[in-house]
Amino acid sequence: MEREIPRNVRQIGNISGGPKIYVEDYVDTFFGQISDQTEEIRGAFLIGEMEDKEHPDYIYITGAIQMYELKRDGNTFQITEETWKNAYEDCKRYFGNATIVGWFVSAPGIPAEINDEVIRTHENAFPNTYSIFVMRDLREKEDYFYVNKFNDLMKVSGYYIYYEKNPAMQNYMIASRRKNGLTISESVEDRAAKSFRNLIRTKGELEDQKQSIHFMRIASSFLILVMLVMGITMMNNYDKIQSVQKSLEALTESAQSEQEAKRVSVDRTPSVGLKKELEEHAVEKKEINKEDAAAKSGEKTTEEKTKQEASDWKEGAAEELEEGSQGDIYVVRKGDTLLSISRKVYGTDENIASICKINGLKENDFIYVGQKTASSVIRKRKLKTHQKEKV
Repeated sequence: MEREIPRNVRQIGNISGGPKIYVEDYVDTFFGQISDQTEEIRGAFLIGEMEDKEHPDYIYITGAIQMYELKRDGNTFQITEETWKNAYEDCKRYFGNATIVGWFVSAPGIPAEINDEVIRTHENAFPNTYSIFVMRDLREKEDYFYVNKFNDLMKVSGYYIYYEKNPAMQNYMIASRRKNGLTISESVEDRAAKSFRNLIRTKGELEDQKQSIHFMRIASSFLILVMLVMGITMMNNYDKIQSVQKSLEALTESAQSEQEAKRVSVDRTPSVGLKKELEEHAVEKKEINKEDAAAKSGEKTTEEKTKQEASDWKEGAAEELEEGSQGDIYVVRKGDTLLSISRKVYGTDENIASICKINGLKENDFIYVGQKTASSVIRKRKLKTHQKEKV
């Protein structure tokens, strides 16, 4: 039956490659008991199992038996026949038909590094492939694991310590402490239980931390998702707002254009009062134009009438001059000229030629005071008559 991989474990170092080594917690506690309280060399046989002895994926170390006769010669360790004999007896007594899979050494003053002598000792005592060698560094309180593979002891970077009920190792540890003359301050069961409780508590705290971290991750993911959705929504709303804003601007411009057009139309369209004033002004202007036209017509008629009367007067004057050429005499006075005489006698400037003709004068001839000229008193009288008729 295939062994179930332990779940309650504590990792030591970095696990890489194979095989993976699992050390039961009582065994790890036993390593500390035989090493930390003495400065003498101590060793132990490792009890364990492999599922596949040729290519095992997992090696389980379930127990340990102390080497009481382990000796050292320089950097070399000697495992005597007596040591092997006692180890087999204790293994059968406490662990039944379990298998010895390696050995443990704690030697003060010896570096926790293997040398050729250690490798040679291991090959002689544990020639099987995947056998285990453990050396404790007393200064660092650390254990270094080596695996025999590829005809060499290869260092393992990490291993697991697992927790389970192990009554065989508990009983052996009690017997070992009594044999070594050590006082049992607390039972092995209590220590193991305490270690197990501490492990469970630690695992519980780790689980709580994991759950908290998991919750925080979920909350963070949800928050990020919400922020992302809000960002997308805001972007869409921004586009919509921009569209609405553009529409409002277009409507505003259109309304302003309509208002401007209405204002211009109102400005161009006169009010009722203004329209009435304009109409009255037009009527007045029309009447004035009519009056101006009538006045111009009257002036034209008057002018034509005056010209006709003047023409009639000239004809009458000429006739009168001819009739009265012998008897009408005008005495020249101081300041008179032909022009003034024409004006006085005839009332016009156009009879100078007639005066010159009657008197045998020229327009440039000199006249003097007292000079008598043929004029027309009758003409003067008739002229006055004509002027009265004109009026």
